[in-house]
Amino acid sequence: SAASPASTSKVRVATFLRNSSDKGQWVLLNVIKALEKNPDVELTLFVAPNYKLRGFENRAGRRVLELPLARAAIAEQLRGCDVLLDASLHEGFALLPLEAMACGATVVASDSGGINQYLKDGVNGLLVRHVNKPDAYLDALNSLLADRAGLFRLKHEAVATARAYGSTAAFERYVQFFTEQLAAKSVAPVYTLQQAR
Repeated sequence: SAASPASTSKVRVATFLRNSSDKGQWVLLNVIKALEKNPDVELTLFVAPNYKLRGFENRAGRRVLELPLARAAIAEQLRGCDVLLDASLHEGFALLPLEAMACGATVVASDSGGINQYLKDGVNGLLVRHVNKPDAYLDALNSLLADRAGLFRLKHEAVATARAYGSTAAFERYVQFFTEQLAAKSVAPVYTLQQAR
């Protein structure tokens, strides 16, 4: 279960800096610059190998982790965060935010497509509709800083959401789907190669 961030403790925000422009890097850099001025925020930056922009070193209020890291190491770091910030301009399913939710973080993310399958604005995270406006992300993050009880509620719901996407739950949905299809006899017969001749 998600730990409750005390109203006096720092809110731990993580993000991934990658060399791909469609991941909203310029937006993230502007948000990071603004967040570094906020004494109530502690940043964790996962930085891709050979990241174009240098100058990201560890210092007070900012921890930098160089990728690649083992999946377990990333999960361990995400478990120590309250919020994952993702500014991707377009995504399919957007697995990284769901993985962060499984680790106990809520997500502030761009409304970039597939994330809508599981991230529900104001329920288990915050969706930013104006995906190319750094101030929209800052407004969302500031709302969480101002409402720690709300942040805790979002983190709790994020974990519950991620649980619904675990392997056991997915397997049960597959079994249910195929059981219903077979019961309705709506599955087309499967022919062997001999029958097709």
